[in-house]
Amino acid sequence: MDSILRIMNMNEHYFHYPIDTFLQSQQKLGQKHMVFWTGVPHLWVDQYGPEPHEIIFEKIFKAGIQIDAIIARPYNYTLFMEEDSVIRKHSIAYYHEMIDLAAEQKIPFLGIELWGALRDIGWKQQFRNCRNALRELCAYAEKKKVKLMVGNVSYDHSATMNTLGEIQHLIEEVEGKLLVALDYGAAWLQNESVSEWFRIFGEKIALIYLSNARNGSYGYPLNLGCYPVWKEIKALMERNYPGMTVLRMSQDICKVKPDLVDWQNWSYIEKHYVKGA
Repeated sequence: MDSILRIMNMNEHYFHYPIDTFLQSQQKLGQKHMVFWTGVPHLWVDQYGPEPHEIIFEKIFKAGIQIDAIIARPYNYTLFMEEDSVIRKHSIAYYHEMIDLAAEQKIPFLGIELWGALRDIGWKQQFRNCRNALRELCAYAEKKKVKLMVGNVSYDHSATMNTLGEIQHLIEEVEGKLLVALDYGAAWLQNESVSEWFRIFGEKIALIYLSNARNGSYGYPLNLGCYPVWKEIKALMERNYPGMTVLRMSQDICKVKPDLVDWQNWSYIEKHYVKGA
């Protein structure tokens, strides 16, 4: 399919299967690019470093697939805790390891998901902690020639960084070369305009997570939600968006038959591209 959009799959909904199953599915679909959401069972990384990982990346590259970005699975790591806390120390060490891994594999982008802000601690305090941590990580990543991305997350995952305003304030305060990973679903939950995100951030938006939404949640296959996703695809095409558009399927129903979900998504995309909806 000829397209100006760089649409690719992510392996998150294959986490009940080995990485080989994901790769076989991508080969059947003819996919040449992916975003790698790292985590067990596909790849183990913690604050002490990664497992012997060469064979995992070798499998991906032998399948003819390029990794355009790595997304660090948050687990219980968080950047919102106090600088003298054990969890902060281990979280920074974990993200250092992820930056090192991206640099080693010559993968230019690393996404850090801002999960873990607590609901019973003041916003200003947690914001300060996150800002300071990201300043440190940006400086480290720049030395390694890796670009960091952060973005909006749902309230289910974090008590803050749910809105455009919060992410804008964070990006401005970090004062580094921090890029944006926009989650359409999280923006929809806040009734935020995607065009407003582009107006504020423009070329800083390096990655977009795309899924469908229903029943007040998102992460559904493109054909199973209530939102006309084809309008967003069309808008991105009209905008000549050059970044990564990533199909992120996070609902449990997507993890039962992930290859079927991939097929449904790409059938939906092909249909609406061909018809020019």
